[in-house]
Amino acid sequence: MVWMQAARRGRFGPTGPLKHDDGEVAHVEDVDRTQNDDETKPSPSSTIGRQFPFVPESLSDDALPFIPKELVLERRHGKRSKSEDHPQRKVDGGEERKQPQQQDHEHEHWIVIDDIVFDCSDFISEHPGGQQVILSFVGEDCSWQFWRLHGKNVMEQYGRALRIGRTEGIQNRFVEPVRYVGLSNLGDDGW
Repeated sequence: MVWMQAARRGRFGPTGPLKHDDGEVAHVEDVDRTQNDDETKPSPSSTIGRQFPFVPESLSDDALPFIPKELVLERRHGKRSKSEDHPQRKVDGGEERKQPQQQDHEHEHWIVIDDIVFDCSDFISEHPGGQQVILSFVGEDCSWQFWRLHGKNVMEQYGRALRIGRTEGIQNRFVEPVRYVGLSNLGDDGW
């Protein structure tokens, strides 16, 4: 029963070790096998082969690797990088092949919150608010929207595991509406 909980939690739940009723720690690995091959391939949440892998949760935000603004913006709506705009080239047999530097960002769902880049590619199917909310902000800043709906505890529990880097210069496309408490503005100490 414990292994079922671990598989369901994946990267997105509590990160402490699971314990059996007898107090022993459970060890669970997510490994997919190919049908025709005995080699294992990385699971969808694996960081193998990613240009910007997930960083340890203990790493401070200031120590995260820097990701240029242009790389984050390429993830909008599955856009491809400029190196991919070149047509496919024909090879000897007349077959077409993609150029080696071509990368498809269609399934990379990066969002920015407070200049921190989060890779929600695997988390998107687990998001309690649905996939569309994340899809609408891929490659964009959604800081104030996130903080209006989530508290610091949600960021600590789920967000820290999804961090891949930091960036700067990405603006939220929506202007944050003014927040009012009662009849006075926040910070207005008119006593």
